[in-house]
Amino acid sequence: MHPSNKLAYMPTGDPSGSALPLYGYKINTNGTLTALAGFPLSAVATIIRFTPNGKFAYTVHFATSAVEEYSVNTTTGALTSIGSVATGSNSSNIAITPKGTFAYTSNEGSNDVSGFSINPTTGVLTTLSGSPFATGTSGPLSVVISPNGKFLFVYGSDGSTAVFKINVATGALALVAGSPFSGTPGDGYNTIDPTGRFYYTAPISSAGVGAYTVNEKTGALTQVSGSPFTAGSCPFGVTADPSGNYLYVTNLCTGQDPVYVFSIDQTTGALTAVLTEGLVGQAGGGLVSFTTSSAPVKYTPTFAYITNSGNNSITEYNITGGGLTQLKGSPITDTNGPQASVATPDDEFFYTGNTNGSISEYSIGKTGALKKLTGSPITGLTNPVALAARIVDTVSCGPYNWVYAADPTANVLDVYNFDPTTGALTPSDTGQGTGGNGPDAIAVDPFGAFTLLVNTGSDDFYIGQPCVGFLSSVGTGTSPVAMLIDPSNQFVYVANSGDGTVSGYALTLASPYLTPLSGSPWTVGTTPSALVTDPWGSYLYVANSGSDTISAFTIDPLSGALTAISGTFPTAGSPSALAVSNNGNLLYVTDKDIGELQQFTINADGTLTSAGGGGVGTAPTSVTTIGTYK
Repeated sequence: MHPSNKLAYMPTGDPSGSALPLYGYKINTNGTLTALAGFPLSAVATIIRFTPNGKFAYTVHFATSAVEEYSVNTTTGALTSIGSVATGSNSSNIAITPKGTFAYTSNEGSNDVSGFSINPTTGVLTTLSGSPFATGTSGPLSVVISPNGKFLFVYGSDGSTAVFKINVATGALALVAGSPFSGTPGDGYNTIDPTGRFYYTAPISSAGVGAYTVNEKTGALTQVSGSPFTAGSCPFGVTADPSGNYLYVTNLCTGQDPVYVFSIDQTTGALTAVLTEGLVGQAGGGLVSFTTSSAPVKYTPTFAYITNSGNNSITEYNITGGGLTQLKGSPITDTNGPQASVATPDDEFFYTGNTNGSISEYSIGKTGALKKLTGSPITGLTNPVALAARIVDTVSCGPYNWVYAADPTANVLDVYNFDPTTGALTPSDTGQGTGGNGPDAIAVDPFGAFTLLVNTGSDDFYIGQPCVGFLSSVGTGTSPVAMLIDPSNQFVYVANSGDGTVSGYALTLASPYLTPLSGSPWTVGTTPSALVTDPWGSYLYVANSGSDTISAFTIDPLSGALTAISGTFPTAGSPSALAVSNNGNLLYVTDKDIGELQQFTINADGTLTSAGGGGVGTAPTSVTTIGTYK
């Protein structure tokens, strides 16, 4: 990440010296990335680092044993080469002091560290007197500098760490007493927490992450009790978040969770696993970087849309601030009979599946008002009861913007492309057989690898890959009607209306793709009809249309197991659909029998407290919420 927090760069260079793309992106206010003009560049860079003022950048070249120097246009993000400088043999990483005065590279081939002074005006590097500095380690791979700029930590493939004291005037290095300090052999990275008290190494070994306390006066390392800490088979990258409360560990093995998250004991530095993230079986995790800010991310719920199949209308609410305020002109009439709904991931467009076998297309205005697109609706379907949308750019079949429609009457899945500028739908793969009977719900994973389809008639659900087709099926409970993939992209939950249960599965990229979770299925109320998680994947809520209740569970972030939350959460009528505000504070429930949208406050322990509601139309069947974040 560039120090401005407005630019991000990703080198993909290969240690063999092959020139591969160096990508550059603008970081938008909501965290999304937009490619910078002129990128990608062709480079052999494997690592890029910036001076604290953001004016200069440096990349290391393993095969050529050199550092490439760049000036940075802090407005456009453009990189301009200003020269290069030789390092020791096979330089693999570079670190820059907090004041931007010195830079150091780890040189795997010559078992030493090269040191440079940085010209504050030109950015040019000048080799320090006495450089290179012997490390006493074998194959030094990665270097980090303490936040106070006093110490340099060099991690070697033999597992040892050389610690140097940095002369703040000259940049010269001197090994501290006891250096190098022993550890687990491997080929990963090292890091130090923002306070400078704790140091961690990732050895690409099942032995786990090494943890050490740092003597703030001498720089000496002492292994933390319980170290190393298990983090899959191949922990590779380690990064502490800016608060210093959590350590993020990437796993290079494709059969592992890509990211492991640990809490850091602020007294001892010990690690406790708190969750894993990402689809098991994806390409191994590389490195993690963070932007920083003086303020936390702000999530703002904006609008909610309810389809009313009983009186052919859509009710529009402003939900900013937690209230329910109907928009001017709401509800709007749609004579096609809206019964299902979805918004595109960018909240620009809104679609409804209709009882007359069509899909209505709307743009979402700045005020939240829906405006039907020219040419709407799309016809030719039979009974689209569930919709899903995704925006994904994949290597296998290129970028796509898809809306899925499950049609149980015709027993097919229809797929449409939506134009990201106009929102208009065009057929992509309509009338696709599902393999099961009575498709009734769709779930798409956040990374775009899978599409899951529940079949109510055959008591199963199918898993498919975009551009490939359906791969496998899994049996579930009786009459499954709803499903979701949790936000961490690891677990799948299915509501079974016929037997009053929720089934849970672990999701992986390789066959068998879905494995039942321990303890599954879990009992809920009568005739479950919908389910939803909060945005962080901490809680699962199930609407029970037969018993007029909501069942609530906590989700174990490591295993996916559900634990029932104590309490009874009655609804005003027969709950038909659920949604959660993007800040995770409110649960929205449509009550089909009485035509009402009911609100619940989500408390810190996951329990629910009624927070009022508002009238909508007749027989509401779906609710979609959108919001902003920055």
